Amino acid sequence: MQALQERRLDMRNGRGSKTCKETVDDVCAYVMANLSDSNLSVMQLANKQFLNEDYLARIFKREMGISLKRFIISKRMELATELLGTLDISVAEVADRVGYSSYGYFVAAYKKHFGRTPTNVKKRK
Repeated sequence: MQALQERRLDMRNGRGSKTCKETVDDVCAYVMANLSDSNLSVMQLANKQFLNEDYLARIFKREMGISLKRFIISKRMELATELLGTLDISVAEVADRVGYSSYGYFVAAYKKHFGRTPTNVKKRK
């Protein structure tokens, strides 16, 4: 199965082959450019790369040392912290800008990631 996936990578790329590292780099760039997309998911990223979700998740973890899902969450949380510290906008607006359509879910995810609520971070500013 992996050989088939590697062959698909080879066929898709006009110059003959696309390495796993190049695929992961493309995925990382796409994630960073689309953090505000609340529909950003492993499935969406796999579809963009014309790959199976499990295969993309596996090569991503192998190349990056972190799961793709965890990578997306971490990058969203980093951006949220930056926005909370620099812009005078509400926590709900920050949640929307980092791809969370639910304010409550964003607060819970932020607290799980950092051990404090985004409101506490905003107050320290």
